[in-house]
Amino acid sequence: MNWNNSKSILLSEILLGVFAATLLLLDVFMNPFLDWYMNLRLMTSPTIKAGMMVTLYALSIFAWLILAEMFLLLRNLKKAEVFTSKNVKILRIVSICLLVIALISIAGGFFYLPFFIVSVAAAFLTLIVRIVKNAFAEAVRMKEELDLTI
Repeated sequence: MNWNNSKSILLSEILLGVFAATLLLLDVFMNPFLDWYMNLRLMTSPTIKAGMMVTLYALSIFAWLILAEMFLLLRNLKKAEVFTSKNVKILRIVSICLLVIALISIAGGFFYLPFFIVSVAAAFLTLIVRIVKNAFAEAVRMKEELDLTI
């Protein structure tokens, strides 16, 4: 199979669709899923369940925003619009969403400790996306400067 950029973008779109479908299922079936999980872990506190539900639904909002922004980024890449201010803005929004996810997860960690792990992972991803965003911003600046010299 000859792998190229358009196939890579298509694969990314399919994976984003899978993540979106999974997130939708989790949102729709959150209550029974948490009931099952809490029974499995022998957790009976309604306060913990309420805290987990609030945390998970709050995280879901920002996960949906990230998925939407990633679809926009892939659409731009499909049109060969790579180093543009639109893409820098998209990456900035994604990094802010990840930072908010990290903060929400810290709060959720007080109800359920594993949320602290999610917080660290989201904070690390925030750092990675910010660095990529900064690289894109510099490339946009250089491209605009080069366009002015021609």
